[in-house]
Amino acid sequence: MRKKEDLFLGLIKLTRIVYHTWHDKFFQARLFTEGSENVSALKNFIKTKYGDVKSTELYSPKTCYRQCITGEKTRMCVICHSHQKEDVVDECTLIIRSTKLAKIILKSHRQESQKPKY
Repeated sequence: MRKKEDLFLGLIKLTRIVYHTWHDKFFQARLFTEGSENVSALKNFIKTKYGDVKSTELYSPKTCYRQCITGEKTRMCVICHSHQKEDVVDECTLIIRSTKLAKIILKSHRQESQKPKY
């Protein structure tokens, strides 16, 4: 997180922003938010800006889900969790990732895993 960073995405209050790099290149940012109003606003922001999400993946019965949009240059995923009860989401993470760099990293990891270990 950068010092004195604006922790808002539009009107959405963020709790923190984490930046990731790989070999000194920007790879992804993770934007975290909490509270039902901010979570709803984040989902509406994505829908308004990028359209309907084509796929929703449910994890552990109704307590966590992920919605992703994958474009030519960018993949965005909204991952939401509920810690209290089903269907009440209380925190979300928006992950914005370079699709091109993700492919390069995956290829690099595969090559590393295939190297003989001594």
